[in-house]
Amino acid sequence: MIDLGDRRENDAFTFGFTTYGQTGSPADATGLTVCCYKGTSETETTTGLTLTRHDDDDGSGGAQRLGLYRLRVSLSDPFYAINSDYYIVATAGTVDNVNLDGVCIATFSIANRLMLPFPGIEGAVKTDSTPSTTVVTCTGVSGGKTADFYENQALLWTSGVLKGLTFFITGSGTQATDSLSLNLQTMTAVPEDDSGSEDTFIILGTKGT
Repeated sequence: MIDLGDRRENDAFTFGFTTYGQTGSPADATGLTVCCYKGTSETETTTGLTLTRHDDDDGSGGAQRLGLYRLRVSLSDPFYAINSDYYIVATAGTVDNVNLDGVCIATFSIANRLMLPFPGIEGAVKTDSTPSTTVVTCTGVSGGKTADFYENQALLWTSGVLKGLTFFITGSGTQATDSLSLNLQTMTAVPEDDSGSEDTFIILGTKGT
């Protein structure tokens, strides 16, 4: 089984795997199909999966390799969500008279393997503060500092749509303690500020606890 690591939301990637005969040598499969499962759910999907026999299909003169396949995985469908783990499984096929149904080929996750703690300052988006892709008002980070105290620090998102992504702080305000405005390098999405689901982050490093 192959571990494909922690992927980003809406990622697309291709990986290869090999099927083997009973002697242990690579051998082509007959009728091979695959699906993907999410977490502990028994619901399967084939959406976003494109299985191809590795062959000289582009006319470049490359050698055909017995048992070698490539699988294209596109995570754009809503089935593929952040904070989730996935595994790709054979649903049919045989190799050298051995049934492949149920064989787990690979696993991966989507923004779900962030390990804590990190050295730094933990904070969260302030409830109903209307953040943007460049300005976030937060709680949990000490205010009362001089202007731009946190400038050039790196901010790592630990939950929400931006989980696992890091952006540089380009400036910070001087608001009262526990309510601070941060200017950020333009982010790829707007963080969440709804009550009970505010996105969280860590300012990496140890500056200004």
